[in-house]
Amino acid sequence: MSDKVKCPIAGGYSAIESKRIGGAIGTPPMNADWWPGKLPIELLHSQSPAANPLGDDFDYPAAFASLNIEEVKKDILELLTSSQDFWPSDYGNYGPQMVRMAWHSAGSYRVFDGRGGSAQGLQRFAPLYSWEDNGNIDKSIRLLQPIKLKYGENISWADLIMLTGNLALEQMGFKTYGFGAGRIDYWEADDASYWGPETVMATQDKRWVGEPGSDDYDLENPLAASRQSLIYVHPEGPFGNMDPLSSAQEIRITFGRMGMNDEETVALIAGGHAFGKSHGASPKSALGPEPSGAPIENQALGWLNSNGTGKAQYTTTNGIEGAWTSHPTRWDHEYLKNLFAFEWEQTESVAGGKSWRPKKWSRI
Repeated sequence: MSDKVKCPIAGGYSAIESKRIGGAIGTPPMNADWWPGKLPIELLHSQSPAANPLGDDFDYPAAFASLNIEEVKKDILELLTSSQDFWPSDYGNYGPQMVRMAWHSAGSYRVFDGRGGSAQGLQRFAPLYSWEDNGNIDKSIRLLQPIKLKYGENISWADLIMLTGNLALEQMGFKTYGFGAGRIDYWEADDASYWGPETVMATQDKRWVGEPGSDDYDLENPLAASRQSLIYVHPEGPFGNMDPLSSAQEIRITFGRMGMNDEETVALIAGGHAFGKSHGASPKSALGPEPSGAPIENQALGWLNSNGTGKAQYTTTNGIEGAWTSHPTRWDHEYLKNLFAFEWEQTESVAGGKSWRPKKWSRI
């Protein structure tokens, strides 16, 4: 078999491997290029067994089986309906932001090379931890830290993140299929994965071929996200163009790259927007750097907001402001009902985020 037939990646396996070597002129940036001030501990080891903090004999399935899983769930459910001073919950429920955390962990997966996804808990490390689309997910992970410390190695971060997302859905009235454990954590960042050719974060001009709307419009292999540092597509549309038809084309391409068909894509988009709100209450100029770019005194905290208290009613994440439904912590179909019930017009938030709002009580 030819190399082209054996490998689904354009140019073959060797072409993709060559893109993972950063630093040289003309090569894509790696973690050290994005954040040159970070301590280069990856030089000491690269996911080496010798650096495994759990030891060679650690048996995660046995450790997980020793848990009182009902006690773990009880602690998570108590957290979900609380509100911590350092990051108050919207509507008295952390559920929506935990659903986002879990989805963004799973949503980094791509079918072409099988990289990304929730299996190793890589959301805790660069570059995913500091991607624009993961803004303020560092707060969600920090909220879970006391539970992780309580149960230690008996539950991985990867499993805890996904279990919390599942329980958040159930707590808000959605019926899940259940939960399957077994994700084994990485203990350091994935510096080998190729996340795109761009040399500027939050750009998308180098990963697409063709023009939006054309038949030949497509993403570079093996990428799945439409833009550097996003999980899927930008809410303001392709290249900032809020054209619904071009957006639909880009959504189909990117979600297909994550292994999802049209039915699954609609279910995810509508289901995800049944909960929570988007945040754009402060100018983006008030936001500090992402976790990997923050000074050492702000380690593990990113996007610190200098406007007002920097949280609650001052929160800014993607820059769009407002809840998706009138019951943001309850599972229902209002998102879809509203989508078809109203005529829509463009609007802009304080942070400059462009979105759509219903025309004043103007029903179709």
